[in-house]
Amino acid sequence: MGSMYKNRLFKCSFLSLLASLFFFLLSNLSSVSAQNQDYSDPGAIFSIDIDGSINPAVHDYLKDSLAKAEEANARLFILYLNTPGGLVTSMQGMVELLLESKVPTVVYVSPRGGSAMSAGVFITMAGHFAVMAPGTSIGAAHPVSGGGADLQGDMREKMENFAVSHIKAIAEQRGRNADWAEDAVRESVAITAKEAVELNVVDFIASDRERLLSKLEGKVVSVNGTPKTLSNLASSSVQAVPMSFRQK
Repeated sequence: MGSMYKNRLFKCSFLSLLASLFFFLLSNLSSVSAQNQDYSDPGAIFSIDIDGSINPAVHDYLKDSLAKAEEANARLFILYLNTPGGLVTSMQGMVELLLESKVPTVVYVSPRGGSAMSAGVFITMAGHFAVMAPGTSIGAAHPVSGGGADLQGDMREKMENFAVSHIKAIAEQRGRNADWAEDAVRESVAITAKEAVELNVVDFIASDRERLLSKLEGKVVSVNGTPKTLSNLASSSVQAVPMSFRQK
């Protein structure tokens, strides 16, 4: 029995070692592939796709991708967003990145049927341009606990007041509807894409990337105090930056 047990233990240990080695090699190959990808095309449009919760990995993804876009002097950065919300700390970090971006940014709530809820409201309003696809929605930004339950007592009041001040500051920075932003937090209001345009929560509706770029063509945006005119967007190459293996 002892010999059989030792043989099984050896086999399990060996398989565990092989599995660890496999994931180590895969991780390194993925890292090398990402490093070797050419992001040096001057004037390109960079894009990323966030479809899911807002968390530290997504924050890191945006940070790395924006750094690549800034280094390449990208013409535009598009963040495709579809999220039910997520962590406040990760959302704060992403908002800071968008507000301080040296590249014009667009947060594009898509695809049809998608949404920017809770933390997604803050992120959407932080872009230089906020755009929604038809059939999308935005709102319901009242803070909740990590498990999704309503906060109670003093903690509820503190978190609500903080969230209101934060989202109003973002709205004022980008010239958007601060009163609605406050209602999204205090009253958990949510609206359609059409209503969002009418209420000056987002800039316009675009059904796809081609129409998005067409509507942005010729617009002037202030990037860290410097006016930039968006031009030649339709003829620019688009570089979709994938998540790294570590971030996935």
